[in-house]
Amino acid sequence: MYKKGHKHSEEVILKNRLWHLGRRDSDKTRLKKSISHFGMKHTPQEIEKIRIANTGVIFNEERKQKIGYKMSLAHKKWRETNPIKYSLRQSKAMASNKFPSKPELKLQSILPIDFELNKIIGSGGEADLHSKQRKIIFEVDGPTHYKTLGNFYNLERLKKTQERDKNKKILWNKEGYKVFRFSDIAIMKDTEDVKKRLKDILK
Repeated sequence: MYKKGHKHSEEVILKNRLWHLGRRDSDKTRLKKSISHFGMKHTPQEIEKIRIANTGVIFNEERKQKIGYKMSLAHKKWRETNPIKYSLRQSKAMASNKFPSKPELKLQSILPIDFELNKIIGSGGEADLHSKQRKIIFEVDGPTHYKTLGNFYNLERLKKTQERDKNKKILWNKEGYKVFRFSDIAIMKDTEDVKKRLKDILK
């Protein structure tokens, strides 16, 4: 039986290490391990020990690549097994003023330099891209603005989002702004069509 404070001898540690070489846990064992760690937290003393142990540790390029590759695989697997949560997370990131989304950045690269990202315009709130001198706002719509995503993001929630978009447009119109919307897919995949539409809007 395991006793608190008990430490394995060097011989036992070596035996355990050799026994585990080349072995992989089954899915059942991995599930048991993950469940056993639910809710567990490191104590301040353990956190300090980990910090000290990692101080000054330098990873070589090969180790960095292995870590990056494993993380990318884990992210890809999560993205494929949780498509709805992933789409919602992307939409939240687009709506956040902490950083712009890829479609927003791409649209900004097409537009003249006077268009600014993620600024609050009057009582309508934050606009994705706007030009104060032209009085134009461009909104980049993620999937939650134009389609349902299963039971998690149903028709009722979609209608609320679209109603909120309409109200924002009304408030911005009162400020003297014209509002135009582009889907994120159109910006990323149909760039030439987007450029043509922008040319008509800005002429």
